[in-house]
Amino acid sequence: MNCESFAFSSKFGYLNCCRSVFSSSNVIWKIDLESLEWFKLDNSLKSRIYAHNMAVMADSILYVFGLYFDVPICAYKLERFMVQPPAIYRLCLETLARSQSERNLTTSVPVSILDELNINKTN
Repeated sequence: MNCESFAFSSKFGYLNCCRSVFSSSNVIWKIDLESLEWFKLDNSLKSRIYAHNMAVMADSILYVFGLYFDVPICAYKLERFMVQPPAIYRLCLETLARSQSERNLTTSVPVSILDELNINKTN
């Protein structure tokens, strides 16, 4: 069983750990990978999760997945919270990717962005 879990974004590392496989902690620590300074996150897990794993998506959302145990309930649980606001560029890409009018995009959006979204029809 995992007693600790790490996840990394481009600038930070995140850690949640406990003293043994039979204990848990809802505190998450962040390390700045440039300055190597540690910070305790303001956000913490809503419940204690055992045998957990973490992942950071798009440098902004931290997911924690693991076993939640509270007698008589034993189940897997997924928690998600924002660790950094998403970049405006990323939000724009997501909006364009969800657009229903792909034909209009190809005439009004630069080719480099169409390539990033995988909808460039000229290649």
